[in-house]
Amino acid sequence: MNKTDSLKQRTHEQLQSTIDDIELINGLIRKYEAIDMKLKEDGISLNYLSTLVNVLRYRLFIGFLFGDICSTLNIYNNAKTLYEEKFAVRTFFIIISEGFKKIYNFIKINEKGDVISKYRNKSFWIKEIKPLIYNDLPYLKDNYNQITKKLDSFLQFDFQVIKINRDLAVHYDDNPLLVYDMMIKLDLEKEIDLILKFMDIINGMFTFTEVIVSKFLEKIDSSSKELENNAVEKIEELIKLLSEVK
Repeated sequence: MNKTDSLKQRTHEQLQSTIDDIELINGLIRKYEAIDMKLKEDGISLNYLSTLVNVLRYRLFIGFLFGDICSTLNIYNNAKTLYEEKFAVRTFFIIISEGFKKIYNFIKINEKGDVISKYRNKSFWIKEIKPLIYNDLPYLKDNYNQITKKLDSFLQFDFQVIKINRDLAVHYDDNPLLVYDMMIKLDLEKEIDLILKFMDIINGMFTFTEVIVSKFLEKIDSSSKELENNAVEKIEELIKLLSEVK
């Protein structure tokens, strides 16, 4: 089985499960947001609940990326014209370019040679996920670092070319010949490694965030039991005080 056939097989197997996951995650986010809001109205703070919601939001975003790639590949597979095939490949550049920026983004070097890392530091993977792993789930550091290495390795692809194709795909150009030339050069076989490696990264993230969610659910369960025990103790203290008054 060549790489293109492998990609088609993965699409067939995973698209429906991804759609199901998206619906499930959406429901969980709304459920836990409602619980968090109600608890706050009652003056109760349940540790890690807001954190869980943030992880679920990130997981939902990854689900969108994977679903978008699978759907775009279906467009390619069912294309009746060469233009439809080119349109699908063009869409891959948009998904990968925008998706990578949200997930990890880039470190840039200015004219003075200074390293500018503010874009990377604002990414989901660094700003939202890393602190959770290093502060709350340190035993998952190796898993986190393995995915980070894959993100760094993904930068081997020429993102300048990816950006040019993305910009032409999204904004077109005053000179339509540039868009035409870009479309003519697009070929799924040439971009297959780019797509497969990106799918591998987000698939790994999707699995990893599932583990993170389960760990924070355990922490929330423990925290809720602690709240319950504290409430029982307070009630017992109140009963004792009332009995002493008598």
